[in-house]
Amino acid sequence: MIDKLLQIQKFNLLSSKKLNHFNATLPILIEVLKKTKTNHYLLMVGNKTLETKSLKTLEVGGKYFALMKPLSTGGIMLTSLKSEPKIPKAPFGFDFEEFKKNFLDISKIDQLQEYALDKISQAQNKEDFLSWGFFLLGIQRKILSFWIDQDSKKTFCQIKMQKRELVFYALFPHLGELNGRLYQNQGITLELCVGYESVASFLQEHQKLLEGIDRLDIRIDQRISPLFLPSEQLLDLKI
Repeated sequence: MIDKLLQIQKFNLLSSKKLNHFNATLPILIEVLKKTKTNHYLLMVGNKTLETKSLKTLEVGGKYFALMKPLSTGGIMLTSLKSEPKIPKAPFGFDFEEFKKNFLDISKIDQLQEYALDKISQAQNKEDFLSWGFFLLGIQRKILSFWIDQDSKKTFCQIKMQKRELVFYALFPHLGELNGRLYQNQGITLELCVGYESVASFLQEHQKLLEGIDRLDIRIDQRISPLFLPSEQLLDLKI
């Protein structure tokens, strides 16, 4: 069923083409470069910088999803801010076609455990150790964490195959966080949770892009989170 799930990558490509950074109905990822004065911040938005006011205290260096709206005064208002989850650098990243070729069979996850164990034993620094430890912890939970790169648009995904369904989490640069499940019951059903009403409307409008999906159910949930995030206490690894 992974091939069916990968259909949502089409939304990622379409959303990036539809998005206007300074008049966006879809959430956009921003990075806080510095605090300029009380409640004012310099932000990186795409490849542009801008200064704006935020009543919410922002972390310098932090990344957030937000809705942007131009003001009549010429400024920009940020609303519905949500911190991007702090996901470590994934040791595995794939070209979209490469992933479809090599990992459509979820059983191949087990084949990666020995490789990950070897890599973590050879880690030269804390970042590599945490990254491979994160990946290995996922494998032990039957969860595969990876990045997919398609047309220079990167998506972070986690997938877990359960008895009769595929559970997943995805992080898109222009749609924010999504999670849900894919299962077969008189056809293929895809259930999605999204964090913004505008994202739900966008996906419903373009659901015909999903080939092989017989039913799409979408709901809004502000509590979306990855299937798991790593702990600094990687010495608890049970190998």
